[in-house]
Amino acid sequence: MNLSSLNTIQIPKNFRCIILKINLVTYIYLNNFNNTIFIKIPLKIEAAFETAKNKLLIDSELTKNLSIIHTINKIIKKFTKRSVRGFKKKIFLKGIGYKLAISKNKKFILFKVGYSSVKAIVIPKFIRGKVVGRKFNILILKSYNLILLNNFCFKIIKIKPPDSYKGKGIHLNYITKRYKEVKKKR
Repeated sequence: MNLSSLNTIQIPKNFRCIILKINLVTYIYLNNFNNTIFIKIPLKIEAAFETAKNKLLIDSELTKNLSIIHTINKIIKKFTKRSVRGFKKKIFLKGIGYKLAISKNKKFILFKVGYSSVKAIVIPKFIRGKVVGRKFNILILKSYNLILLNNFCFKIIKIKPPDSYKGKGIHLNYITKRYKEVKKKR
């Protein structure tokens, strides 16, 4: 490797890093106690791992590959940073009488989303949930795995998706939606 264009990424000690070469294609494999990521490295970019210093070295002789190296660097830094802290999602219930609760054994989320229907969803092992808010209409979910957390959030939203006129239903906090105008009598 040429030291002039060398980029180093410090990997936390609780992560395991392996460089795999399969049929002239290089992969970076990062793993800790609850998350795994594979990153495919393009040709003409070399990668090595120093186990003594826990550093990942990425090198390229072509200057046009610097943007790819910086992208790989950002992906790894974001993955390692978030895997230690975890991910958090807020789910809101909007509508009169819409409430939620978590069972005493913390294995079910109970939704009251209508006049008489109560629906229950099993909370997976990898997710922790907490109900907050004066009206018991905000659910905070935490997990170390973002993909599984997102899948579970959208499974919850399928129970009662927001309607297009008033927005009654289950929302994620970061999704903004424009509502249709209600036709008024003259």
